[in-house]
Amino acid sequence: MKRIFLLTITAIAFQLVLTAQNFVTPDKQWNVLASGMPQSYVTEIFWIAGDSVVNDMTYQKIWVSMDSLQTQHYNGLLREESNVVYYIQPGNSEGVLYDFNLEIGDTISIVNIFCFDAFPLTVYDIDTVEYFGMMRKRWHLGDHDWPQEIWIEGIGSHSGPLYSGYEYCIVCPFWELLCFHDQGELQYISPYETDCYKTTVGQSENFEASALRIKPNPVKRGSKLFVDSPFKIEAVSLFNTSGQLLQKIQPTKTGQTAFETKALEPGMYFVSAIVNGQQITRKIIVE
Repeated sequence: MKRIFLLTITAIAFQLVLTAQNFVTPDKQWNVLASGMPQSYVTEIFWIAGDSVVNDMTYQKIWVSMDSLQTQHYNGLLREESNVVYYIQPGNSEGVLYDFNLEIGDTISIVNIFCFDAFPLTVYDIDTVEYFGMMRKRWHLGDHDWPQEIWIEGIGSHSGPLYSGYEYCIVCPFWELLCFHDQGELQYISPYETDCYKTTVGQSENFEASALRIKPNPVKRGSKLFVDSPFKIEAVSLFNTSGQLLQKIQPTKTGQTAFETKALEPGMYFVSAIVNGQQITRKIIVE
């Protein structure tokens, strides 16, 4: 009986890992930095919600917001089958966006939000990396010269979910995946970045500038770290730089909550919260 129980738990855990590695599932959020002219940039937020049936096949809708979820824009349909992600651009036919079965030397023709005609990409290297405690396969595509494309298992392109290989179609602007959340938990943040939202728009337009207040920051070890918001705030989590969940608490009715820091070693951590339905992640320093 004990062995059966352990096998069942193992099977469930394995299934959860497989689910986490799927690309087309709800409860995921991609924050993508779009840079235009020098000193001009905005964060685009992508998510999957709702479905649609086309030619007897079920697709998931993907949306984007360029103003912290104050507005939303339909960006097409996605479906996933046998680790291949298919994409229908608005007003166009289906094409392959990702194929997570590729081996070194394989060539695939893909489409993206900009490239209406499929174009080839060749895999020249494959490795495995750890992001926030989860091992993910990573594909390097291109010709060892600019432009190069990187796919991360379950996350997609290093440029954003719909921007795989965009450099083959347009030159400007430049897109970079800042952060990736799954079920409210941070699972990827771009190297050398400390925030999941960056913009040069005015403060009145920048929802994230005031949506999550954290103080004091830096915080002295042993002091309380307070988190609050003028908006509806849901569960708040504290992670270390390896992605390990250290604390998760529910805010009070007033919207304020506090983390204890006695057990924290000096260094950098991440506070992640859902505010008005949007995932916000901030860096904090413990001294």
